[in-house]
Amino acid sequence: MKNRILVVGLGKSGRALVEVLLAEGHEVEVYDSKSLGCFEKDLQRQLGFSRGYFNELPEAMDYDFVAMSPGVSLDEPVPKWALRESVPLKGELEIAFERSRGEFVGITGTNGKTTTTTLTYEIFKEFFPQVALAGNIGFPAVTQVGQARENTIFVTEISSFQLETIEHFKPKLGGILNITPDHLNRHKTLEAYTAAKLRLFENYSDRDVRVLNYDDDFLRSYGEGFESTFFFSRTQKLKRGCWVRDDGMIVCDAGRGGTTVMSLKEIRLPGVHNLENVLAALSFGFLYGIPASVMARVVGAFKGVEHRLEIFAQKRGITFINDSKATNPEATIKAIEAMDGPTILIAGGMDKGSDFSPLIDTFSPFVKHLCLYGETREIFKKTAQARGYPHVSTHEDLGEALAKALEFAGEGDRILLSPACASWDMYDNFEVRGRHFKNLVNELV
Repeated sequence: MKNRILVVGLGKSGRALVEVLLAEGHEVEVYDSKSLGCFEKDLQRQLGFSRGYFNELPEAMDYDFVAMSPGVSLDEPVPKWALRESVPLKGELEIAFERSRGEFVGITGTNGKTTTTTLTYEIFKEFFPQVALAGNIGFPAVTQVGQARENTIFVTEISSFQLETIEHFKPKLGGILNITPDHLNRHKTLEAYTAAKLRLFENYSDRDVRVLNYDDDFLRSYGEGFESTFFFSRTQKLKRGCWVRDDGMIVCDAGRGGTTVMSLKEIRLPGVHNLENVLAALSFGFLYGIPASVMARVVGAFKGVEHRLEIFAQKRGITFINDSKATNPEATIKAIEAMDGPTILIAGGMDKGSDFSPLIDTFSPFVKHLCLYGETREIFKKTAQARGYPHVSTHEDLGEALAKALEFAGEGDRILLSPACASWDMYDNFEVRGRHFKNLVNELV
């Protein structure tokens, strides 16, 4: 049946929605809060929508449903108008799920999603014939499902924004890596943010398997309410889950006798947070019946993902590390904990309402100077000074911050970009920010 649909938001997911819905024969109009001048001149010809509203509201809310891009808040005028008029809102993930012939592995959490999702995908595609990488990792699920077969497994990174607009979405296997304060400028409270994350299991029964981090206090308490929960832990022996033995061997156990998977020494990713990511990925693989030998081989060869503790250059005796994916303080804390020598930290960006105090408290002994730029630089600086950390400078942009970092860095030091903030005050996304940093290093050093 042909529907009249309004697609809200023309980022990557929104454009994918337009393409898929038009291909199905629907009448598609679009809305974006940005002015038309912010887009390419032939946007309508490129995408093929019938009418566009840019920085102006549609004439009437007379649509069969509104298709939401995840980057658009439900508090914005168009979705609020749709809800008042009882026009259904559907998110990109929900629309993909409606059209899917395969099954989903859903992975969410505050930090570690991209690394865990990528590693899980690498493990799965080594064993299964049809596996697709999808979701918040840069491949909209709505485009991936159109190319899939009935036996396709979609390994999917899922954000809290995407989970706000699900209705029937239910992954075959779902997991939450951790929950710490993030996106409070959108969700307003930690409780609301947590509730959005838990929607991953909204359509689960008590018997469905939830993969959860035992070392996260909230997730441990939540998961203990279900006998079917499969925990992972880097600190505790588990009756049912994936954990590390005293001899450094990783074990997965569904309660029927453990399977030894691999040694910690085989893992190439730095930092205890990456051990958690590995344990989560092994949990997904184990529960899908992938042999330990396959999982160990893939994990042992996995070097990580771009923009996450990415060592990309060593010049003048200085190691340069791109951690642009660190878009909240907790992610930067994990990056600092992975450092093993003197470090100049470059941080800052868009203000998401984060508290930087716990981050500042991790600076000793390795962070020798903090170079700040972006929207949060003054707030960040005041917090550092209030916590008794004096080695701070503020800069107009990333280039100036890097130039100052080079003044402080000596042989054997590290210059780490780990912003602890979103990129949207200056960049389209964290990938653009990370690539800019790498280009600046090549230009300046």
